[in-house]
Formats: sequence, structure tokens, C-alpha cells
Amino acid sequence: MPVINNLTASNSSFVIQYGNYMDFNIWLLIVAISIGLMLFSRYISNKDEAGRFLLSVLAVLLAIAAIWGSLSLAHLDYTSGASIISNDSTINESITYNYVYPVQQVVASQGLTIICIILTIFVFLNALDIFITILQKPQEQDMKTKRGVGRI
Repeated sequence: MPVINNLTASNSSFVIQYGNYMDFNIWLLIVAISIGLMLFSRYISNKDEAGRFLLSVLAVLLAIAAIWGSLSLAHLDYTSGASIISNDSTINESITYNYVYPVQQVVASQGLTIICIILTIFVFLNALDIFITILQKPQEQDMKTKRGVGRI
């Protein structure tokens, strides 16, 4: 782990930031919500087809975001970079300056991306099944029956 030595006023104005990575915990939350929405859209009441379809579309969007995120996964954290103790002799006080900087450990792999692609396929098939079910439902005009003598 790199440690900053000899930190002075001239080199202490550094800005270190993360690279273009997605946090593993956020990615895991996106995957879990996508799976949860897919399961919830399967087991919600059949009377609310529009709600089921919207939940399945949200699951598809989150599954695509999970694929995108799986390509650049990392554990993001902070670590101590340097500590400086400044002694002020006029007031007999010492001030400690602690500098921290971000660290990242890349955990992206092909296996996680393949799992996300499989998840996206299942979620898309779920949305397609719900959409086909909505299309096969008879229209309201067909369900109305005529009353009276002229009924055929």
C-alpha cells in the first residue's frame, strides 16, 4: 500500500479520486432489486396487468444496468495516506493532520458478467410472457353479453 512521505505545504494540495468503477455493494443491490421485481411481477395479482408489466420492465432496465456495472466492479474504500503533527509553541498546542485517500480493489470478472447476462435473459422473458398474456386477454367488448329477447 502506498504511503505519502514528506508531506509539505507545496505538495499537500493533492486531489486523489476513484477511477471509473462501480461499487460492488451498489451493484449487488441493483441485482437483488432486479430479481425481486421479477419475482414480484410473477406473483402479483393477475387483475393488475399494467402493474405487473411495469414492474417487469423496471426489472429489465435494472438487469441491463447490472450488466453495465459488472464490467467495472470494484470495492471502494479509504485508507490513511499521511499524518502530520504541527506544534505551535506560542499556545502549547499540537494539531494532527490526517490525510486519507481512496483505494479501490477491482473485482470485475467474466463470470459476474455472464451471470448478469443470464439474469437479463430471464427478466426479459418474464416481461415478454406478461406482455403476451396481456395481448391474449379478451377485450372488454367481447366479454359483455346481450340481455333480453334478441340475444343470440
